[in-house]
Amino acid sequence: MIPGQDTDLYQRIGELLAAVMPARAQRISALATVGDDWSEVSFEFAGEDGKPAHFGFDEHPAQAAGDIGEALIELRKRMSADGSAPWGHCRFDMDRGGKFDLDFDYTPVEV
Repeated sequence: MIPGQDTDLYQRIGELLAAVMPARAQRISALATVGDDWSEVSFEFAGEDGKPAHFGFDEHPAQAAGDIGEALIELRKRMSADGSAPWGHCRFDMDRGGKFDLDFDYTPVEV
């Protein structure tokens, strides 16, 4: 992977998270398990008190989860295209100001 080549995917994920971030949240996270052609994405967010919260069943942004999942599948493919071991889990954290952090976990995905 060439540094900076995946900026388009980071930007897309950040835009999707910003769109679903609740007004009361100071930070939002997408937690994902990603395979070769599938993903599971959930969200958590934290308000000013820093306590984690989750979307209620009726509030869950399913479309954003699907779109983020697609971007993460593409990111995983790009990152392992050179033969590197693919990661299976990741966490994308973003604060209200747009600063983000992305962590990968290379623990094998159980299907």
